[in-house]
Amino acid sequence: MGFRTLDCSSREGDCILIAPNAKVKRDPNRYKCRREPMPQTNWNILARNSKTRIACPIGCEQDADLSVIQKKPIDNKNCQKYYTYGKYRDHKEGEWYLWLTEPCVAKLTTHCRFNDIPYHQQNNNTTTNNIDEESALKIAEKEQRRGRKLKKVA
Repeated sequence: MGFRTLDCSSREGDCILIAPNAKVKRDPNRYKCRREPMPQTNWNILARNSKTRIACPIGCEQDADLSVIQKKPIDNKNCQKYYTYGKYRDHKEGEWYLWLTEPCVAKLTTHCRFNDIPYHQQNNNTTTNNIDEESALKIAEKEQRRGRKLKKVA
């Protein structure tokens, strides 16, 4: 597995891709981040003031999938998965992107997982980790509703 770290912790809007163990060495000039519109949803109160997000290609091989994203610092309450950072696959480009938006400033690490042991076979063909952005937003919305229900019960 090739680890990829997107370090956006030094300055807001300035990110560096770090891929020290990549099988194919990456030209950092080819992997430039881009500013794009932040999808707006009613449930995402953390990013309600964010009009844009920074999205960075991470250079996984074409047949790779992404694994879990880890963030540093881990206790940063401004960085919440699905709300202020995440991942998506740009199918036109065939590229995975990590993204983050204000108020999140962090270092995100993931790894490219290759298809030598497909993820869906390990999990009895029930799920895959190849999640697109629309699906991630739906998951986050369900988690938000579930959180409100739990607060009412407590």
